Amino acid sequence: SLISACLSRRSTLLLEMADYSFDNDEIARCEERANAESEYLTHLVDSVGYQLKSLGEGFAPIFAESVAGPLGQVLTTSGTNNDARARLSAICLFDDCIEHCGSSAASAYAPMLLKGIHEALDDDKEKISDVELKQAAVYGIAQVARHAPNALPPAVGQDLLRKVYDMAKEVETVSKGDMEHVALVENALSSIASLALLRGSPLYDSVSDKRALMNVFLLGLPIEEDFDEAKICHDGLCDLVESNMINLQTEYSTLIRIIGNILSLVSEGDNVASTSTCSRLMGVIGKIQQTVDGNSIQAAFSMLEPEVQEALVAAMQ
Repeated sequence: SLISACLSRRSTLLLEMADYSFDNDEIARCEERANAESEYLTHLVDSVGYQLKSLGEGFAPIFAESVAGPLGQVLTTSGTNNDARARLSAICLFDDCIEHCGSSAASAYAPMLLKGIHEALDDDKEKISDVELKQAAVYGIAQVARHAPNALPPAVGQDLLRKVYDMAKEVETVSKGDMEHVALVENALSSIASLALLRGSPLYDSVSDKRALMNVFLLGLPIEEDFDEAKICHDGLCDLVESNMINLQTEYSTLIRIIGNILSLVSEGDNVASTSTCSRLMGVIGKIQQTVDGNSIQAAFSMLEPEVQEALVAAMQ
């Protein structure tokens, strides 16, 4: 296939670049060709990803025949000559397969993807500087948790939960506006919810004390970078409130901030919440008004940015 041929050429070029018998001009030429192959690989992966998302479950046989073989081999460093770009391409397409190709494909390929995810996030084994690779790996955790939870061994799930929690904790000390890698942190927040917070998640029953996870999740909302993940997380927030996992008496100020910002984003055209989710969020505001005294609500409201205040008032009319 085109992907296999491209990966083979990149592998050869990377080996030549590591050959100390080559002079600087030869290494520079190899590097230029490797970069060209990287761009070509990106275009191939984008094309396959578009078809995969368009066909959904119908793409599963094509994935099995033409994608799983060549890209499955490069999910980990053992098959790539340390080619981070090849690993990124593989993890991205396996992520998409788990998410879009149906439960059978998700269960079949999740174990392979988990090996790539584990290695990409295992700082004890190797230092990964490619943020995109980590971002794709963390995104994959959420997809496995939602679409192939039975493929996630409890010990592996707990290990991955610790890793994404460590990433997400940045929201405790750094505002999103000052973060260097917001999308990575937001993917980690989404993975926390999908692994352990939302009812039915694979670690929901085994994680008895969810307070630290919940605190980080709420601090990091709203999700803004990935609209699909945002809609899932913001609808999940409603589930958490409606199931009484979030105490309105203690978290009302945080919820007012989150809901106000979600509504503000939606009013600006950012599709971070569906119409039904927005209605549920306004239901949460109604519950807060019924359970929290007016002065406390007004104080929380006064802390919001003017455009967020306007969005909340408009939604309440």
